[in-house]
Amino acid sequence: MRVTEVGAAVVAAALSPIPLADEVILLPTLVGLAALLGRERGLTMAALPWRAFGKVALAGLAARAALNLAVSYVPGVAAVANAASALALTRAYARWADAACSDPKHARPPTFHELIADLRRNGTAAAR
Repeated sequence: MRVTEVGAAVVAAALSPIPLADEVILLPTLVGLAALLGRERGLTMAALPWRAFGKVALAGLAARAALNLAVSYVPGVAAVANAASALALTRAYARWADAACSDPKHARPPTFHELIADLRRNGTAAAR
């Protein structure tokens, strides 16, 4: 597991008593992750597909927020759901951002259905 994934999960669990507070922390984390992946690929900040990065981050955070709001008032469940969804989102975003950095001119955000399917896959893997 990467440090970013574990960090995202820990922050999400710690902030679980405050609904949607972790989204405020996760957005800059995802942006920083995209910048690091771009640098690893030898891209300048200007060459990165920021619009696509932003769309994917916001869509992922919105999907995550919907899930977390549904369980936010169930003690214990909220912390687990927040941590698992933060881990799943960070993994899905990192995989997508890395692929986007391979071909930034043709980077396209995944469809909503693709994003949800990827979050489910990553959430299932995180639960193991």
